[in-house]
Amino acid sequence: SRAPRAEGEAWWAFHGSGGPIFWVEFKIGSLRAWPGGGPQTLPWPAPPPLFAFCALGHPKAFFADLLVAGLPWLGTRSFRDHQAISPRRFLLMQEEARQRGAAALICTEKDIVKFTPIHAALCGLPLYVAQQEVVGGEALLEWIESRLISLDPPPPSPA
Repeated sequence: SRAPRAEGEAWWAFHGSGGPIFWVEFKIGSLRAWPGGGPQTLPWPAPPPLFAFCALGHPKAFFADLLVAGLPWLGTRSFRDHQAISPRRFLLMQEEARQRGAAALICTEKDIVKFTPIHAALCGLPLYVAQQEVVGGEALLEWIESRLISLDPPPPSPA
C-alpha cells in the first residue's frame, strides 16, 4: 500500500464504519509495446535504458513502481494529472530521453489512451506501456461475493 498499514488502520478505527479492512496493492506485471506489439513479461533480464513519463496525480509512485518491477530509468518527465501530451511535447521529450542515454520510453495505460496516430508516426524510440496487476484482492472479492449471495433476490417482474 502507499500508506503505512498502521496509519490506515488508525484512520479507519477513528473515521470508518467499523467494517472490515482489505489491503489491495498494485504492481507492474508486464509491458506492452506501443503502438503495436507483443507483451514483454517481467522480470525483464536486460531492459533497455528507459525514460519514464506520466500524467498522474502522484508520478513518484509510478516511477517507484518501475524500480520495484526491475525497470530502472535514466530520467523521468511528469505532466499535470490527466494532461494530454501534445505531439510537440512528445517530440521534445524523446529528445530529452535520447540526451539522457535512454533507448526506450515507458508510460502508463492512463497516458497512452490519449495518444493518437500522429503520436505513433512521431514515435522514434520503442515505447512500452506498463500494465498493472492487482495483488492481494482475493479476500476483498470473497467478501463481496458473500455479501451478494446473502442479498434477497429481486421480486419477479410483472408479466
